Amino acid sequence: MSKLEQFNFILPEQHIAQTPLEKRDTSRLLILKGNKIQHKLFYEFIHEMNKGDILILNDSKVISARFNGIKETGGIVNLLFLKEIEPLKWHCLIKGKRLRPKIKIKVENGLFEIEIIKQIREGIFLTQIFSKDPIKKLIKNFGKIPIPNYIKQLDEEFNYDKYQTVFAKTEGSIAAPTAGLHFTKNLLSKISKKGVKIEYVTLHVGVGLILKIHVDDPKDYPMEQEFFEIKKKVADSINNTREVGNRIIAVGTTTLKALESASNKNGKIESKRGLSDLFIYPGYKFRFKPDGFLTNFHLPKSPPLLMAAAYVGTRKLLNVYQVAIENNYRFYSFGDAMFITS
Repeated sequence: MSKLEQFNFILPEQHIAQTPLEKRDTSRLLILKGNKIQHKLFYEFIHEMNKGDILILNDSKVISARFNGIKETGGIVNLLFLKEIEPLKWHCLIKGKRLRPKIKIKVENGLFEIEIIKQIREGIFLTQIFSKDPIKKLIKNFGKIPIPNYIKQLDEEFNYDKYQTVFAKTEGSIAAPTAGLHFTKNLLSKISKKGVKIEYVTLHVGVGLILKIHVDDPKDYPMEQEFFEIKKKVADSINNTREVGNRIIAVGTTTLKALESASNKNGKIESKRGLSDLFIYPGYKFRFKPDGFLTNFHLPKSPPLLMAAAYVGTRKLLNVYQVAIENNYRFYSFGDAMFITS
């Protein structure tokens, strides 16, 4: 058995959430305290917070980076613009048949064209863009929000704001930081009034966090760089909270990664802005480990699953996942949440 295979599990298809709930905070919440499991609803998360705690959220906003295209030969392709390499050259995730260098693709009925320069890794290509307008302007005005491909039941009237957190602010992600989707403005207000500090970091979700790992050993996984930023005010607030003995609660694997990317060897959070290719998987030794961790239920063999396993332990996490399946929890982006604390 490969080292990666231990992170596999069987999930019946009916457990994959296909649509968001009407009220975000009525999703279910599995609470893991030590070895004890409790089943609640998400709006009850407020009762897990104490005065003086700090709740850290990722304020990244999903960009409309998805387009449809047609090859010169007539084949249909789907494109997801990932990252600008230089003006008019982007890395794109392209789904289609017989993709190779020099293939030209008309995007959205000729709105603009791209040409494949070379393949970077499976499904990802360096492309040349032919357009009079900046691609970022085209993304903003004509692109679509990239909903995960395992969600197959959305209709044309779907409100794409449901795939943004209510506090999304800084544009740049190609997928939502899904643990934050459960919060409403009202719930955050109540948490704040309880005396809990709420702070925001930024980490733009990239392709490295949304694709399944394709190597046998996780240590060989080539994590893509992702932009992150933690401002000085936020870093100081986090460090002060820990110094006085209050708890730090991280919401989502992206927040976990941002914190660890900004931590120093003394276990302090520094004010930082840059790119991180950090991949946290079991065996990783945290320099800055939050006291609590809120996360969704993730795909088998996916980077977020391995990050959650690094936090709580692989066997314990997969045992909890089995309990969640037996109790009909909803999985993945529009699914339910779990809160891990001691």
